[in-house]
Amino acid sequence: ALGSLLPRILTDDALVLTTVASAWWLLATTHVMSGTVFALDGVLMGAEDYRYLRNLTAFAALLAGGIAQVLASQGGTIVGIWWCVHLMMAIRAAAHLWRLNGQRWVDAAL
Repeated sequence: ALGSLLPRILTDDALVLTTVASAWWLLATTHVMSGTVFALDGVLMGAEDYRYLRNLTAFAALLAGGIAQVLASQGGTIVGIWWCVHLMMAIRAAAHLWRLNGQRWVDAAL
């Protein structure tokens, strides 16, 4: 709702404001998904499922980071980089929900 107001508090540069406007909705939805992922991280940490969390986070970061690096090297925009962050969190969210649907995360705590 404040997407046009908040960036103007920080800058009046037209290029920056245009770039922020193109990515604002993506940033907002990424934060909602990230909150869910971080909450599920806490559940899995409570179950001491650290190996799974480590492997999943490394996989998601390497995949999304690799794509981001390719995009950046090909002249990609900041919006493309944010899509990669969104992808990383989507991978983690889907994997967490899959993990919590089964019994293995419970067995990790035993």
